[in-house]
This record gives sequence, structure tokens and C-alpha cells, in this order.
Amino acid sequence: MKKMILTALAAASFASVQAQSNTLSVSQSGNGNQAPVIQSGSGNTLTLSQTGNRNNESGSQIVQTGTGHTGAIDVTGDENSVSFIQSGLRNTGSVTTSGNGNGVNLAFGNTAENEASIRQTGNGNFTSGFLDYGATGNQVAVDQTGNANTASVWVRFSTNSKVTVVQEGDGNLADASAYYYGDNNQVTLTQAGDRNTGYSRSHQGSSNEVSLLQTGSDNSGSALNDNGNDNRVSLTQSGDRNTGFAASFYGSNNRISLVQTGSDNIGQLTQSGGDNQSSMTQTGTGNQGSLVQAGSDHTAQIVQEGNGNRLMGLETNYASPALQYGSGNTLQLSQLSDGNSLRIGQTGNQNTATILQGPR
Repeated sequence: MKKMILTALAAASFASVQAQSNTLSVSQSGNGNQAPVIQSGSGNTLTLSQTGNRNNESGSQIVQTGTGHTGAIDVTGDENSVSFIQSGLRNTGSVTTSGNGNGVNLAFGNTAENEASIRQTGNGNFTSGFLDYGATGNQVAVDQTGNANTASVWVRFSTNSKVTVVQEGDGNLADASAYYYGDNNQVTLTQAGDRNTGYSRSHQGSSNEVSLLQTGSDNSGSALNDNGNDNRVSLTQSGDRNTGFAASFYGSNNRISLVQTGSDNIGQLTQSGGDNQSSMTQTGTGNQGSLVQAGSDHTAQIVQEGNGNRLMGLETNYASPALQYGSGNTLQLSQLSDGNSLRIGQTGNQNTATILQGPR
């Protein structure tokens, strides 16, 4: 059965609205339904509700172009797919899926001050989103609750945009990144659950902020910044057997912070450039820390509390306070230039420190 309620259409699978201030409502119940919609102009309102299995099997597109549109899409059932495209100014859209195998594709292009929210509840959901080519001042929020969710949201050639991805459940995968000559963007990725994998990156831009937070067991997180100035990277993990990697390459005035709380964590910080700052804090048993820095005027502060910690570092033109608390820790630190200063504090038993200052 297929039921559609339209302003001027009945029992149709395609709706196109080109005038202004129109209201379009589409309701579908049953299997195999499609609902492609195109809205252009200004001030249009769209409400789409789908209940059933295998709706939008061919990936039908919902398109809003113009100014001041509002779109609300609600899909309940199995194997649904939604493709939502916005271009223009000050549009607002929301997509909600509940069930198994749902998919959402979101795209912003040549847009400004648009807002989009995606909420998925169930198993096997995925979200793919792009803020692309001239998108300015946009906000995208993705919230996934359930098992085996996947989210990928990229900001490319965009400025002053904000992306937030939240995943709650087991087996989640997420990639939230700002790419290619975009400035003043904020990317935040939060994962809560077991065996999550998170990747967040800022590439070829300035004053971007990348933040990755993971809570649970067996998480793996990577937060990177490369080819940009004054960018910030932060990675926080809480749980057991987490692996964290934070890096900054080929930039200036960059900052990195890695915080891990739990057991069997592995943390690695890598920096290449000038005026960088790095901080690593690990609390627990069996942590390993690796520090690699190359460049000038770096500052690093590393604190490890617990047993069985190891720290390895390679430094150039570097002043570094490194602190370890616990038993069985190993510190290996090399400095390969003149005028460096070093402070090391180790508290506990069976600690080993190997320090090289100056050329080999």
C-alpha cells in the first residue's frame, strides 16, 4: 500500500515545487516506495514520512535549493535510504531513521548558514555527508544509536562550519574531517561503546579545531592536522585497551593533546613544524607512550601514572618536561641539537631512562 498526501498531487511518486512558501507533505506506508522531491525558491516546507521496508531503493533524491526552506524526513522500517541535498541560504533540514539497514546521504554545496541534523536508531545504519565547495557557516549534527553504525562527514573548501558526530553503541565507525583549504571549521567526534574506531582530520586549512572523544573498551582513535596553521587537535579516550594517535605535520602554532584513562593504552604523538605544543596524559597500567618531534620551539609535557609504562621520543630544538609515575616504566628520549633543556621525573621502581642530547 502507498499513501501520499501532497498539496496539489495525489498518488504520485515525484513532487516538484518551484514557487515560494509552499507546504508539501508526503506519507508512505508499505514496501518498495520512492519519494523524490525537488523544492526551489524560498520559504518552502517539506514533511516526508515513510513506514515499511525497502523504501527509496533506488536512492531517490530530496533536493532543496533556494532560501529559507525547512525539511523534515522520518523513515521507520528496514533497508530505507535517504539522499538529502541542500544548496542556498538559511535552510534547515532533519532526517530521522529508525530500524535496520537505513542509510542517509547528505550534501551541502555553495551554501551558507544551513542547518542539518541526522538521527539514526537501530542496527546497520550509515550516514555519509559532504559540506562542499563554498559552504560557509553551516552546521551538521549526526547522532547514531545502535550497533554497527557508520558515519562519514567531510568539510571541504568550506569555512566557519561546524560538524558534530555522536555514536552510541557497539562496533561503530566514524570519519569526521575538514579537508582542503577550509578555515575556522570545528569537527567534533564522540563515540560511546565498545570497539569503536574514530578518525578525525584537519587538512590544508587554518584555525580549524578537531576533537575526538571515545568512551568504552577496545577503541582506536586518530586525530590529525597537516598543512595548516594554528590548528588544534584533541583526542580523549576512557576505557580499556585503547589506542590513540595524534599528529600535526607541516604547520605552525599547532597544539596537540592526548588523554587516555584505563589499562593497556597506547598513545603516540607526532609533530613536524614550528612553535608546536604537545601534551600526553595516560592513567592506568601497561600504557605506552611514543613522542616524535622535529622542528623548532616545541614544548611537550607527558605524564604517565601506573605500572609498566614506556615512553620513547625523538626531539630536535626541544625543551621537554616528561613525568612518569609508577613501576617498571622505560623512558627513551633523544635530542639532536644544541641548547636544549630537559627535566625528567620518575617515581616508582624499575624505571629505566636513556637520554641522548646533541648529535649522534
